Amino acid sequence: MMADKKLSNVRSGAAEVEAEPGSASASASAAKAKPNQIDTLDELGRRIVVKRLNALEKMRLTRLAGADSGNAGYASYLMLAASLVSIDGEPEAFPQTIRAVEAIVAQLGDEGLEAVGRAALELNGIASEQEDRDRAKN
Repeated sequence: MMADKKLSNVRSGAAEVEAEPGSASASASAAKAKPNQIDTLDELGRRIVVKRLNALEKMRLTRLAGADSGNAGYASYLMLAASLVSIDGEPEAFPQTIRAVEAIVAQLGDEGLEAVGRAALELNGIASEQEDRDRAKN
């Protein structure tokens, strides 16, 4: 039967086995690891925690956006809102509706959105928007 077959490319919920400290694979893993969250302050002095979105979260945002998913400006607001983890220690849930996205954007305001944007750039290895434009030219 089909249920008896195991797929080798499907991940289970089992925890990954860590390499022994000092081994070559442990060193390689540490070199590749990027932070998944970053803390920042906005101009209003609020402590904002931002996370890097994973592929599934990006897919869900695309579906949430629907016909607006091709609108780069709108998609930017969705990504920024969904990247928010907390403000001043108050956790924020991943938005499930457009109204939830709008509530997050309203709560962040311009100052918070700027801080989330800077943190998202840093999380994704982009030091500044200017550096990003310079990379695009090459």
